[in-house]
Amino acid sequence: MNKLLLTTVLCAAVGFTGLISGCGKATNQAMNNNPSASNEAEKKSIIISGSTTVKPLAEELGKAFTAQNPNVTIDVLGGGSEAGIKSAAEGAVDLGASSSSLTEEQAKLVKQFSIATDGIAIIVNKSSSLDDITKAQLKDIYTGKVKNWKEIGGKDVPVKALNREDGSGTRHYFEEKILGKGESAAKPESSLEIIASTDDVKETVASTEGAIGFISLGHVDDTVKALKVEGAEPTKDAVKEGKYKLARPLILMTKDEPQGTVKEFIDFIYSSKGKSITSKDYIANDR
Repeated sequence: MNKLLLTTVLCAAVGFTGLISGCGKATNQAMNNNPSASNEAEKKSIIISGSTTVKPLAEELGKAFTAQNPNVTIDVLGGGSEAGIKSAAEGAVDLGASSSSLTEEQAKLVKQFSIATDGIAIIVNKSSSLDDITKAQLKDIYTGKVKNWKEIGGKDVPVKALNREDGSGTRHYFEEKILGKGESAAKPESSLEIIASTDDVKETVASTEGAIGFISLGHVDDTVKALKVEGAEPTKDAVKEGKYKLARPLILMTKDEPQGTVKEFIDFIYSSKGKSITSKDYIANDR
């Protein structure tokens, strides 16, 4: 039995007022001699893993939450949506993150919280002369049929198509909506390059003439050019109005009904403060 616990037990067993007073002092002294005992009991942590699309949003929400709760630490890891779903289902992390809707089987394994709606932006290098692209043209690019931009009205520049890694929720959504359910993009050796994260896709497109990729609409900045799709502008308002069709949910998941600090964090996300953060780049969802 450690010193603090032993002291407390002895104090509870003594009925004399004077001795109780002395025991109180002894308890305080024991805590002072072992300050980590009380400090550690107060510290709480949350681990989130999964979608690299959700990661920056989760980090920003986490920063705001821990500012109000300085005894809490929130660590946000990547790994992809499938890894996030698996980790949550196994209880290996407190929260998993996905940037694609869960399958019926996956949904049975977790408790999910759709915190935002996000568009998928089709981005090209800023030197591109194209402003609009069709779903059919995108399919031809990603299945290897179109190899030069001049074939669809662009410059005489080879197409460099970028795809995400297996397990990416963004890739899963893109292939299902653009290529068709059950269809896959061309193999990497067919001029298709696999990129590991949203930020890496954006950086590669920004630095490579002829490159095309797809990323979260919330991650688009002036380093790349976001194309219209079927004439619809890639904007948050267009997604909200249903004009821009490439949109999907951003989801956090727990293994069971959330409790304690995890529940408090989820409640914060759906609060007015949390939704004000989410709505900067996404459409904040109600619970």
